[in-house]
Amino acid sequence: METSKKINDLLKEHLSPDQFEINPPSLEALQRARSRVMMHKTIAMERPDVFVFIASFLNLKIKLYHAVIALLLIYAAVLFLNKKPIPFRQELSSSTQASSLAAVRNSTVLSCIQTFVSPK
Repeated sequence: METSKKINDLLKEHLSPDQFEINPPSLEALQRARSRVMMHKTIAMERPDVFVFIASFLNLKIKLYHAVIALLLIYAAVLFLNKKPIPFRQELSSSTQASSLAAVRNSTVLSCIQTFVSPK
């Protein structure tokens, strides 16, 4: 305890401003220094910038599985919202040959057979 007091006294004695004869700066010099510092400071914007907001949003730590899940959800939503009803295709014809050709064309069993409709 006593040694710490001796060390403190020694430091106070040798590191005091009177030991080095340091004069305090004048008020004029302080004002000039403060004005220079204030010139370099940026003025805070009153309205937040849109680009800064977007950059801070994109700066998030996104992991791979987050991105994959988000892409799957977006893909499912696009498929669900763009689903268009498929109209039932009915071929109206008066000839029996054309109706039988249409039946063969729409058949699931004979879908590989190519049929040609005769021109009218």
